[in-house]
Amino acid sequence: MPKSSRINTAVKENSVLTLMLVRNDSIDYYEGDLPKSGLTSHCSFRDLRSLIEQKKNKVAKVLGDRKETVIIIYSGNQSTYKNFVDVLDEIEINDVSHYFVMDQKH
Repeated sequence: MPKSSRINTAVKENSVLTLMLVRNDSIDYYEGDLPKSGLTSHCSFRDLRSLIEQKKNKVAKVLGDRKETVIIIYSGNQSTYKNFVDVLDEIEINDVSHYFVMDQKH
């Protein structure tokens, strides 16, 4: 991971999609920075493009601009480098301008 920055970047909670790369080539995710009631959803990498597109549509309805979408990525110990690259590819394909790679969640 790159060296941490002391600069905080403010984002609107309803613009965030958090992806947690887990074992077996799968993704746990939730909307926002923190899961509501501790609940997360699950998807495969095959479904990631659709998930990102749905989030961009929600952000457009709420904030008026799909470009406000923010994706936070947590790569777990059991995910692979290929999984990480696949997520970055989907972010590029979906034209997501704002994304953050975070240290592993505990």
